[in-house]
Amino acid sequence: MNRILALEILGLELGATAQQVKTAYRRGALKCHPDKGGSRADFIKIKQAYDCLVEYGTGSKDTEKKHNDTGPTWIGSELFRVVLYEWLDDSRDS
Repeated sequence: MNRILALEILGLELGATAQQVKTAYRRGALKCHPDKGGSRADFIKIKQAYDCLVEYGTGSKDTEKKHNDTGPTWIGSELFRVVLYEWLDDSRDS
């Protein structure tokens, strides 16, 4: 999952603060949590979006330095994660 998609899932815009991400995640988690009558798939999407934004930041100035320090290595891990999720989804369908 990339940052733009993660922000979209949580209903946020590029440059959202860490507090806005946390608030949006909590709101979405309460709404979609399976124990509260929500969909497991929707809850997982919200959790993955939150994890992505916590790990890679939101594009705001306070998180951008973290990305510049790590360089392009996060792209490889993101690609691996996407391929892994697709492989897991395919293996469940079989």
